[in-house]
Amino acid sequence: PAADRLPVEHDQARSVGPGPYDLAYLLGGSLAADMRAAHEEALVEHYHRELARGGVRDYPLDRLRAAYLLAHRVAGTATAVLIGAGTDLGNERGVELVRTMAHRHFSAAVDAARVASRQAVSG
Repeated sequence: PAADRLPVEHDQARSVGPGPYDLAYLLGGSLAADMRAAHEEALVEHYHRELARGGVRDYPLDRLRAAYLLAHRVAGTATAVLIGAGTDLGNERGVELVRTMAHRHFSAAVDAARVASRQAVSG
Protein backbone atom coordinates (compact mmCIF):
# COMPACT_ATOMS: atom_id res chain seq x y z
CA PRO A 1 0.00 0.00 0.00
CA ALA A 2 1.05 3.56 -0.64
CA ALA A 3 0.92 4.33 3.09
CA ASP A 4 3.82 1.90 3.61
CA ARG A 5 6.10 3.74 1.20
CA LEU A 6 8.31 6.66 2.01
CA PRO A 7 9.27 8.83 -0.96
CA VAL A 8 12.82 10.09 -0.71
CA GLU A 9 14.17 12.98 -2.71
CA HIS A 10 17.80 13.98 -2.80
CA ASP A 11 18.07 17.46 -4.26
CA GLN A 12 21.84 17.84 -4.12
CA ALA A 13 22.15 16.37 -7.59
CA ARG A 14 19.24 15.26 -9.75
CA SER A 15 19.37 12.97 -12.70
CA VAL A 16 17.45 10.19 -14.37
CA GLY A 17 19.22 6.94 -14.93
CA PRO A 18 19.23 3.20 -14.38
CA GLY A 19 18.75 1.79 -10.88
CA PRO A 20 22.17 0.10 -10.78
CA TYR A 21 23.73 3.56 -11.04
CA ASP A 22 21.85 4.65 -7.91
CA LEU A 23 22.94 1.46 -6.17
CA ALA A 24 26.58 2.05 -7.15
CA TYR A 25 26.37 5.66 -6.00
CA LEU A 26 24.88 4.62 -2.67
CA LEU A 27 27.25 1.76 -1.93
CA GLY A 28 30.32 3.32 -3.54
CA GLY A 29 29.93 6.72 -1.93
CA SER A 30 28.35 5.93 1.42
CA LEU A 31 30.33 2.96 2.64
CA ALA A 32 34.02 2.78 3.46
CA ALA A 33 35.81 0.63 0.87
CA ASP A 34 36.39 -2.30 3.24
CA MET A 35 32.77 -2.23 4.45
CA ARG A 36 31.47 -2.11 0.86
CA ALA A 37 33.73 -4.97 -0.21
CA ALA A 38 32.67 -7.11 2.74
CA HIS A 39 28.92 -6.68 2.16
CA GLU A 40 28.62 -5.74 -1.50
CA GLU A 41 27.51 -9.06 -2.94
CA ALA A 42 24.83 -9.56 -0.28
CA LEU A 43 23.55 -6.00 -0.79
CA VAL A 44 23.38 -6.37 -4.58
CA GLU A 45 21.53 -9.67 -4.17
CA HIS A 46 19.14 -8.04 -1.69
CA TYR A 47 18.51 -5.20 -4.16
CA HIS A 48 17.74 -7.77 -6.86
CA ARG A 49 15.31 -9.64 -4.60
CA GLU A 50 13.53 -6.38 -3.79
CA LEU A 51 13.24 -5.53 -7.49
CA ALA A 52 11.62 -8.92 -8.10
CA ARG A 53 9.37 -8.51 -5.07
CA GLY A 54 8.32 -5.12 -6.46
CA GLY A 55 7.29 -6.71 -9.76
CA VAL A 56 10.40 -6.34 -11.92
CA ARG A 57 10.61 -9.36 -14.24
CA ASP A 58 13.10 -10.50 -16.85
CA TYR A 59 16.05 -8.85 -15.12
CA PRO A 60 18.45 -11.60 -14.10
CA LEU A 61 20.94 -11.08 -11.30
CA ASP A 62 23.94 -11.39 -13.63
CA ARG A 63 22.61 -8.53 -15.75
CA LEU A 64 22.16 -6.37 -12.63
CA ARG A 65 25.70 -7.23 -11.50
CA ALA A 66 27.15 -6.26 -14.88
CA ALA A 67 25.28 -2.94 -14.90
CA TYR A 68 26.29 -2.29 -11.29
CA LEU A 69 29.98 -2.89 -12.06
CA LEU A 70 29.79 -0.63 -15.12
CA ALA A 71 28.10 2.05 -13.02
CA HIS A 72 31.04 2.09 -10.61
CA ARG A 73 33.52 2.46 -13.45
CA VAL A 74 31.57 5.18 -15.25
CA ALA A 75 29.25 7.04 -12.93
CA GLY A 76 31.20 6.59 -9.70
CA THR A 77 34.39 8.07 -11.06
CA ALA A 78 32.50 10.90 -12.76
CA THR A 79 30.68 11.66 -9.52
CA ALA A 80 33.95 11.92 -7.61
CA VAL A 81 35.42 14.28 -10.20
CA LEU A 82 32.31 16.47 -10.45
CA ILE A 83 31.91 16.74 -6.70
CA GLY A 84 35.56 17.67 -6.41
CA ALA A 85 35.14 20.36 -9.04
CA GLY A 86 32.02 21.83 -7.47
CA THR A 87 32.87 21.73 -3.77
CA ASP A 88 34.31 24.59 -1.75
CA LEU A 89 37.86 23.44 -1.05
CA GLY A 90 38.55 26.55 0.99
CA ASN A 91 37.82 24.76 4.24
CA GLU A 92 38.91 21.49 5.79
CA ARG A 93 35.38 20.06 5.79
CA GLY A 94 35.06 20.47 2.01
CA VAL A 95 38.51 19.00 1.44
CA GLU A 96 37.71 15.98 3.63
CA LEU A 97 34.37 15.44 1.87
CA VAL A 98 36.03 15.38 -1.55
CA ARG A 99 38.90 13.21 -0.33
CA THR A 100 36.54 10.66 1.22
CA MET A 101 34.15 10.51 -1.74
CA ALA A 102 36.97 10.27 -4.26
CA HIS A 103 38.65 7.48 -2.31
CA ARG A 104 35.40 5.54 -1.95
CA HIS A 105 34.24 5.92 -5.54
CA PHE A 106 37.64 5.24 -7.10
CA SER A 107 38.17 2.22 -4.83
CA ALA A 108 34.81 0.87 -5.97
CA ALA A 109 35.73 1.50 -9.61
CA VAL A 110 39.06 -0.33 -9.23
CA ASP A 111 37.34 -3.25 -7.50
CA ALA A 112 34.68 -3.35 -10.23
CA ALA A 113 37.34 -3.36 -12.95
CA ARG A 114 39.08 -6.29 -11.24
CA VAL A 115 35.84 -8.28 -11.10
CA ALA A 116 35.05 -7.49 -14.75
CA SER A 117 38.58 -8.55 -15.78
CA ARG A 118 38.27 -11.85 -13.91
CA GLN A 119 34.90 -12.48 -15.53
CA ALA A 120 36.28 -11.74 -18.99
CA VAL A 121 39.17 -14.16 -18.48
CA SER A 122 37.06 -16.96 -17.01
CA GLY A 123 33.96 -16.50 -19.13
